[in-house]
Amino acid sequence: MIVLMCPHCGGKVERTDDRQYALKCPYCGGEVSFEAIRSNVEYNDLRDINVRMQQDDAADADKRRKLKQWMLMRNILVGVFGLINFLAWFSLGYYTRSGREPVFTMLTALLLLLMLFTSVAFPVLLAATRVSYNAMNRQEDKGAKIKAFFGLLLTNVLVFVGTFLIALIVIWALGWIG
Repeated sequence: MIVLMCPHCGGKVERTDDRQYALKCPYCGGEVSFEAIRSNVEYNDLRDINVRMQQDDAADADKRRKLKQWMLMRNILVGVFGLINFLAWFSLGYYTRSGREPVFTMLTALLLLLMLFTSVAFPVLLAATRVSYNAMNRQEDKGAKIKAFFGLLLTNVLVFVGTFLIALIVIWALGWIG
């Protein structure tokens, strides 16, 4: 048995037989066509699906925008981290050559401390703000923050070693080491 709603008065009309395509409303006597109601229901269902898809697309676009902003911030901070590392290594090279002048001793110590602090702080802070979203399959990524932390940690190690080598080459090119 299927209960239909009369389009004329809103009364309940029971359809007991699958062969019944048109029924009379017991309240108003109006004709209730199962086919007309079914096509209206199908249209409403499709409209609801379309609205949900548009809402999902809007949410997806928002998450993609936030992920893009996070990636931009990550790239900027990795560049800042690289600059801090280079300056720390470079000042350390100058410190060893300069005869330990007090200004460069303090500057070198501060840069080395800043380098060590940022090597831990950047991965922790950036991973904590990582958007947990996988843009490829449009789903939440449960391990995104952990993966981001270890990826950033590895990036920092590579930047750490790379800037050391670049600073060493620059110091060698300036003739400070022989």
